[in-house]
Amino acid sequence: NYNQVPDKLFLVSRTQEKVAKAGRTSEIARNAMKKMRELKNDMEFALVRNQGSVAGSTSATTRSSAGMESWIVGNVTYATTTAGATHPAFASGIQSDSTSGASLGSLTETIFSSALELAWTDGGDPRVILTNARQKSVINGFAGVVTKNINMTDGMASQGTVIGAIDAYVSSLGNHMVVLHRHVRNTCVLCIDPQYWTVAFLDRPFVEPYAKTSDGEKRHLGTEFCLVSRN
Repeated sequence: NYNQVPDKLFLVSRTQEKVAKAGRTSEIARNAMKKMRELKNDMEFALVRNQGSVAGSTSATTRSSAGMESWIVGNVTYATTTAGATHPAFASGIQSDSTSGASLGSLTETIFSSALELAWTDGGDPRVILTNARQKSVINGFAGVVTKNINMTDGMASQGTVIGAIDAYVSSLGNHMVVLHRHVRNTCVLCIDPQYWTVAFLDRPFVEPYAKTSDGEKRHLGTEFCLVSRN
């Protein structure tokens, strides 16, 4: 299913477009740029979130592409507070955070390594780790990266930089780039092989004029796309 993110609309009055402005020549162009950024942000949100695909209907139900989480079925590692807890089956295109006989626990390096191993055993190379700020701080604290390093600039201690985070994680399975992504859920870390993911467009992002109903210019921004799993 191709995803229809909420369309972006804006109206610029004739006066706003005609008068001299500081820092820009066209109010229409400025608003188109701002709305296109919003559109791209909505697309990123839809791509990495935990949502199933929806075909849409004549009753105004919007079509929706499945998010990255809902494509990952078997290779899921849960952090729980109870050993041997079972988890609900994949259903309706949505991954469940609930557990049977246990509560969700915290991310650990052992669980993190287990997730990487699941992807590698299945034939993938999980060289990209997508995580939000909360789980990124946990990864920064893994045993192998807790040492604080100080880089001296021109021999001046006052210009030193304390490094307390990592951009790459090296495991026995290879090198993994840790990428901060604000739209990945707090309860999830995505360990992916980027060669098995792509975005397909039915209609690439566009800007088009709307019919005039006032003394101004209307514009409409939209797109239709879907996340493709090449596994």
